[in-house]
Amino acid sequence: MNYFKFSMQILFALSSTYLVLIFVRVILSWFRMAHTEKIEYFIGRFTDPYLNLFRRVLPLRIGFFDFSPIFGIMIISIIVSISGTLAKTGYISLGQIGSIVLQYTWSPFSFFLDFLVILMIIRLISTLSERFRSAQIFYMLDQYLYTVTGKILGFFTKKPVAYQTALIIASLVVIFIRVTVTIGVKVLALYLENL
Repeated sequence: MNYFKFSMQILFALSSTYLVLIFVRVILSWFRMAHTEKIEYFIGRFTDPYLNLFRRVLPLRIGFFDFSPIFGIMIISIIVSISGTLAKTGYISLGQIGSIVLQYTWSPFSFFLDFLVILMIIRLISTLSERFRSAQIFYMLDQYLYTVTGKILGFFTKKPVAYQTALIIASLVVIFIRVTVTIGVKVLALYLENL
């Protein structure tokens, strides 16, 4: 029996299980219900010490959104992927490791860009409706989006732009950046795998 492959299978199983626990913990934190408190507390005892490392080190709370679990998930996903490859083959090249790290490092940033576009589109749609213009949640969202759209538009013009126009332009720029960088990451990852 190959003890290295066996130990990698154990690492793969444990890290995969831990990844699932983190996902469950994050989802339960979105929906606070009385009947899930005990489950959330139990899972939190195992996952929160790890997730708190990212909360302390990285300032990833934007308004009421906490993006720190994304980076915790990214690190565990890298471990799952590398240990899974080692468990199957018993070997992994530095190029494969570089490819895995590159792809999983880009993943939270692409998620953040997707999330940003979704927020901009939701806000754009809400500006078209009188009913939602003054909702409190949009006021809080605008504090964040004004800054983002202002920085993006600062590359193109110094003139004032209507908020709806700014949201459209910023959304298109973010989509372009996301698609372009994703293609670049995939090409570079393929190159690294073949080293």
